[in-house]
Amino acid sequence: MSRHAVIPPPGDRPSRMLRPDEAMALLIVVFLLHHLVGRPLLVGVGLASAVPLSQWIFIAAPIIGFLLGRQLPLAATLRLNAPRLRDWGATLCLGLGVVGAAGLMMAAQGALLGPFAWYQERMDHWAEALTAPTAAELPWLLLTIAVTPAVCEELLFRGVMTRGLQPWVSPLRLCVIVGVLFGLFHADPLQVVPAAVIGVIFTWLALASGSLWPCIVVHLLFNTTTLLLRFLIEAPADATPRLWELALSAGLAGVFLPLGLWLLRPHRHLSNPQFTQTGVRS
Repeated sequence: MSRHAVIPPPGDRPSRMLRPDEAMALLIVVFLLHHLVGRPLLVGVGLASAVPLSQWIFIAAPIIGFLLGRQLPLAATLRLNAPRLRDWGATLCLGLGVVGAAGLMMAAQGALLGPFAWYQERMDHWAEALTAPTAAELPWLLLTIAVTPAVCEELLFRGVMTRGLQPWVSPLRLCVIVGVLFGLFHADPLQVVPAAVIGVIFTWLALASGSLWPCIVVHLLFNTTTLLLRFLIEAPADATPRLWELALSAGLAGVFLPLGLWLLRPHRHLSNPQFTQTGVRS
């Protein structure tokens, strides 16, 4: 256990709190249900277009069911309290910065793996899955690809995982641990590193704001931006980013990511031993 861990004194610990072993066990169960049962089952019965339903059935539902079964307060455990007004500006900045950083990471990945045929095939598959052929299909795609992951994945990682591990490790280590687990959860070699980096930022946002809602908003902004850009802007045939796209990504990441992190510079409650799983800050 780290000597920097934020552990509430015995008299300040709530009588019911999510334990680290419970959080890890829930993550493993949800991973197996979602990837080995949910998605193959929906594809097998011809509901490939409804695969995101797996996240509601095999991620969100088990989380809520477990917390209710343990008689843990949903709002406090999952950080469903409203964030402070000043944190919304930082949330918007981080959202724009994450969009830019993701664009740069994907460009770097393409430069390294572009010559390989399997990479081009994978990118073509992603492009097809993330593109709405008509404007009428765009709302459904936004609901399934943008809204669903933003809610379900944040409930699991910035809700359950950060709440279960926070009392036992330092904030920085917590961000790294949850970020890496978030990357691995995607079970795709091409997504692990970008998702892990983004996961570190999202976890810091959860800790600094004390709320899950900014994380959901940033996650939703990232997913929605990706879908809308694919719908509105015709991508080059070889999936190579154009110069203006690289410049825009660099500008967003270089300006808004540091600004958002600065606005969310460590608040007092991150190292306050009175900050417990009840969600109360002294």
